[in-house]
Formats: sequence, C-alpha cells, structure tokens
Amino acid sequence: MRHALQTAVDRDEVVQTVLSPSYLPATSALSSSTGAYADNSALLAHDPGKTRKTLDAAGWVPGPDGIRVKNGKKLNLKVILGANFGPNQTVLELIQQQLRKTGIGLTLTLLSLPDYQQARGAGDYDLAWGNGTRNDPDILRTAFSGKLLNLGRIDDPRLERSLDAQAAEIDPEKRAALVATAQRRVLEQGYQIPVFEMASVYGIGEKVHGLTLDSTSYPQFHDAWLS
Repeated sequence: MRHALQTAVDRDEVVQTVLSPSYLPATSALSSSTGAYADNSALLAHDPGKTRKTLDAAGWVPGPDGIRVKNGKKLNLKVILGANFGPNQTVLELIQQQLRKTGIGLTLTLLSLPDYQQARGAGDYDLAWGNGTRNDPDILRTAFSGKLLNLGRIDDPRLERSLDAQAAEIDPEKRAALVATAQRRVLEQGYQIPVFEMASVYGIGEKVHGLTLDSTSYPQFHDAWLS
C-alpha cells in the first residue's frame, strides 16, 4: 500500500497548484538543502499506472463508487494533520483528489496540535501528516530510529544500523554515504511519503535591518532594528 501511495501523489501539481515557487517538490527523504542529501526522485515519480498495478496485485479491485475494495473492505485511509502550517489542509485535499483517481480513498482529520500529538501517540490513524525542519541529516534518526521518536513504529534493523553508523561517523564523505543509504531505505520501504520541501518565506520592509535566520530558518529578532 505504501508503495502505491508513493507513485499516486503528483508532487509537481501540489507545488504548482497550492504552494508557490518558493517550494520544491520532494525528491528524497531529506530536502535538497540538507547536508548529505541524495536525489531519489526516481522513487517518487508520479506514475498512476504503476499505482493501479500495485493495487491490482495486492487484490484491491475497483468498487462501484471508484474506491477499491478487498474482502468487503473499502480502501479508505484516515490521515491526521495538525494545525501548524496553513497550506497543509489544502495540500491534502488536492492529494485526496489525486489518490481517488487510482481508487484510494482518503479521509482528512484536522486536529489541534495537542490532539494531534495524542492521536499520534495512540496510533489512531492510517497516515499522519507532518512537517519537519532541521539543519542536519540526523533528523532521519530522530524520526525513524527505534531508540528515539519512531512515530511510525518501524522495526527495521537494516535501517537502524545505517542511522546509528551515520551518527557516529566523523568522516564527511563516509557519513554522506551512510545517510544516502538511509534515505533510500526509507523511501524503498515506504516509511515516508514526502511531498514537498518546507520553505520559510518572510516579507521584510526596507526599514528593517539586522534580522537574521537561525540554522533552521526561524527569524532571530534580538539584533533587529528600524531605520
């Protein structure tokens, strides 16, 4: 199912329709501006024909309303999202339309941030939408290691070894190779279905000076001043 979702999402359409030129379609488990990023766009190519073949092979057949069914159960997935980034709901509404074209139903549940965290902890969902911003590829270990958050409840010793090794490696080239392996593993197994790269867009007046951004693109105002 996760592989079917990977190819059902049209990331270019999401960026061009809902977002702006400041955002880029996802091409890996990390954004292209993150250190040790590796291009895995081939794994994320929009291919609805491949999605349909994947679902057919798994026994999901088109139902009378277009949503696929298997053993009397409709293929309708519950996705939860928190109210932390304005366009999230609109993005998911477009993805909902994209998935329906291949017979996958998607039910969106918008939650307050406390309720979202509670739902994630309880596992009360099929898919959980999230946004993350870090300045280091170790965010993969934070997200997918069984020793840390591991909100997807992943048990993958092969991935765990790569994540642990990259965290301990001090040689930049060797670490980049380990991070590349981890990125590919995350996508090949469908642990993550990245859609777009997060961006921070600020409008700054001509009289504003000294405004800086930290390593995760959040504004720092302590040295800012007006002329």
